[in-house]
Amino acid sequence: MGGDEGIDRTLDPTPELSMRGDRVGLGPLRRDLYPLHVRWVNDPEVGWNVFGGPQERSLEDEGAWLDAESAKSDSVFFLIHAREDGGWRPIGVTSLTEIDPVARSATFRMLIGDPTDRGRGLGREAARLVLDHGFGTLGLETISLHVFDFNRVARRLYESLGFREVRRGARRPLPAGRFGQTIIMECRSDSLAGKG
Repeated sequence: MGGDEGIDRTLDPTPELSMRGDRVGLGPLRRDLYPLHVRWVNDPEVGWNVFGGPQERSLEDEGAWLDAESAKSDSVFFLIHAREDGGWRPIGVTSLTEIDPVARSATFRMLIGDPTDRGRGLGREAARLVLDHGFGTLGLETISLHVFDFNRVARRLYESLGFREVRRGARRPLPAGRFGQTIIMECRSDSLAGKG
């Protein structure tokens, strides 16, 4: 298929998974899959929606960032796997960072790497697993995130999961003459009734 060349479709029949949903599972990051992370973050659409501009990260840069971030005591990172016939396929990464057990708060992030895996409900299910882990297992009260104002698809997803806008950053210039504004959204444990 036209957009699939170069996409890794290797299936793992038995990946290490700490959480499972109907179609996705979450497990630890794997260094042998760091080249896949590089492909994801260097995708122009991912660059705009996640970083506010295209990225050109090397394997060394991305590997060093992933190692450093995932080693922090106040962070948990998960590799997102999609269930397919014959096994599981890595499709993205998600995390809770800046976990504060006193304030009972954290920051949520998620990236679905390949365009063919977006818009299929996989990110929603992965996010739901992370929120359940944050609120249920870690006992958090508030989980926040940052999203660009032009990323309407992500904003609709987060709103459907119970996130609400709490404030906006300053509008700022981005590459290629574009402008963007960061929206800070929060989801509270007491606001999840009926969200599934």
